[in-house]
Amino acid sequence: MDAQLIAFIGVAAGMVALPGADFTVVVRNALASRAAGVATALGVAGGLLVHTALAVAGLAAVLVTVPALFRTVQLLGGAYVLYLGISALHAARRRTTDGGGPEADQGSDTRRAGGPSVTGTGRALRQGFLTNALNPKAPVLFLSLLPQFVPDGQPPVPRTLLLATVVVLLALI
Repeated sequence: MDAQLIAFIGVAAGMVALPGADFTVVVRNALASRAAGVATALGVAGGLLVHTALAVAGLAAVLVTVPALFRTVQLLGGAYVLYLGISALHAARRRTTDGGGPEADQGSDTRRAGGPSVTGTGRALRQGFLTNALNPKAPVLFLSLLPQFVPDGQPPVPRTLLLATVVVLLALI
């Protein structure tokens, strides 16, 4: 392994470990059930694949150079996070109006989680994917970060694919 790849692994590990929207939605769904947490994490990894594919293809540069498109992605991402927040508040309100706390319904993992019910792995997978894919900062981060770790004289596409794979694998771990 070369020094730039080792340095990138450290940077990528720090980037993946920082709490953010992805972390929040994975933890919330993992509190509902283990399967939902794993499905959400897989969805996040799928979103990372979208960003890395865009970075490899150079399309993420368009988001930087076309402010209206970047703003649209920001608004879509913000709207989705708002939807998740409203869903969580609605579920919490419903739980209190049903007169039950965790003691009232020990059989329902989603009620104990305090968030919107996660009814199946498909929904959790979709939540993880959308949370990551609609994050407007991710393509800019990938666009600015990945090229820094491509050595001079090396073809950028294979190296960028390797770096993208590292990020996705670290996210899955």
